[in-house]
Amino acid sequence: MSPESDRPYVDALSMSDQEAHVYEAIAAMEYSGRGRPPSRAEIKAAAGLGDDALDQVLNQLTERKAVVRHGSGDDAGYTPASHDWSVAPPEA
Repeated sequence: MSPESDRPYVDALSMSDQEAHVYEAIAAMEYSGRGRPPSRAEIKAAAGLGDDALDQVLNQLTERKAVVRHGSGDDAGYTPASHDWSVAPPEA
């Protein structure tokens, strides 16, 4: 992260397998064209984790500032905090 950047640095190597799996699911769904962050239910379906495991991973990623929570409760959506990469397909 550059000194003038306010975006947090996300070190994927320091993530557990479950954290990386959930983070990648959020990043992939973010570009789905829905116009809103993926919900907890959508992340759960994509990641294939149980409720307790998913809540633990989402809380860990949020506390580490790897993802940003938008809203609260079951209606909350999540997006990656850092956007120094792109999941968008290249445009011709």
